[in-house]
Amino acid sequence: ITLLNAVDSAVLGNFRKLFADEATEVSVGDHLFVQRNGYTHHGLYYGQKKVIHYTGDRVVIDSLQAFSGGEKILKKNWLESPASYSSTEILARAISRMGENKYNLIFNNCEHFVRWCRRGE
Repeated sequence: ITLLNAVDSAVLGNFRKLFADEATEVSVGDHLFVQRNGYTHHGLYYGQKKVIHYTGDRVVIDSLQAFSGGEKILKKNWLESPASYSSTEILARAISRMGENKYNLIFNNCEHFVRWCRRGE
């Protein structure tokens, strides 16, 4: 969680949950997120009803259900999360980090992982 994300989540989290569209139509490489109590959790749609994400422990592939933790799954639009790579390249970048266990709340969290996969930043 970045500091901005934490402040944004604390102030706007419930508002965002009420008005964001649920991710009903998703494609490989889409930036998904769930609003949890006090923070936002991010992942990439892997396909086959699965998400690749940083759990806080390591990069894993989970079911949509496990990723959501019972919360509504939302999708960032292209303006909020632009991509510099094709969906195939985004997924390859994500897979290249499978099992990585270098999570850092400030410098290498779930949102950083997704943005790196999609844009390289």
